[in-house]
Amino acid sequence: MLNTFLTPYSKSSRVFDDYGLQLGNKKICYDTHHTTGAFSNIKLIADEIIWAGNDEVGFHTSHRTIIRGRNDGKSNYGPATNKDIDVLVIAKCVAWKTGFFWNMYATTLPVCFFNWGWILTVWHQNSYLLHR
Repeated sequence: MLNTFLTPYSKSSRVFDDYGLQLGNKKICYDTHHTTGAFSNIKLIADEIIWAGNDEVGFHTSHRTIIRGRNDGKSNYGPATNKDIDVLVIAKCVAWKTGFFWNMYATTLPVCFFNWGWILTVWHQNSYLLHR
């Protein structure tokens, strides 16, 4: 299933998320695999989808996604906490003939860290320090 993410995203995809710039469709695939491994019952509910554009200039989409699930698997942040998450994402995406090549996500991820028992401290500009 995860390899299906390689098709709609171009090899030169750029994704801006809570960690900064992520490059390439393989990175998107890895991040998705990481998330589904940590949240086996994850649900993504997307709505308020707005499309604009055409085949010549490309397309822009904006949508809201609600992500819900229980952290029942290990992740890069540590072992499972068995705590629920409820994350709001506002996504802005641009697609052209080669597929999605630019995504920017604004999330409530810092709230998730708090719910998992982590404290998020602003360290330097856009860098953050996680600690318990």
